[in-house]
Amino acid sequence: MGKTPTHGLDSRSIAPQIGIWPAKQRSSDLMERVFPQTELLKTAEDVSVTSRELFNQGRTNLPGARRASVVLQQRRLDLLNAENKYAEAFRQLTAIIGCTTR
Repeated sequence: MGKTPTHGLDSRSIAPQIGIWPAKQRSSDLMERVFPQTELLKTAEDVSVTSRELFNQGRTNLPGARRASVVLQQRRLDLLNAENKYAEAFRQLTAIIGCTTR
């Protein structure tokens, strides 16, 4: 009498879930972006080493070796950026659900 049916749901259990799923999906999507960036970094490291070896043997010019070095630095920054975005999304998710990472 006078009670609103809640279908077994309590407002305390529903409220946190409203923001959890988009944050969880965003966190998951960003984590999936870290792995390809890691692979691109490994490839850039290999290219940089090869380019330096070719330069030392006189089989390529200095601009080619420098270009490989610039690409390597860009890949390192891309990976760092992807890791930072994931960490921020994870922090937001843990803030929404109210747990700590300690």
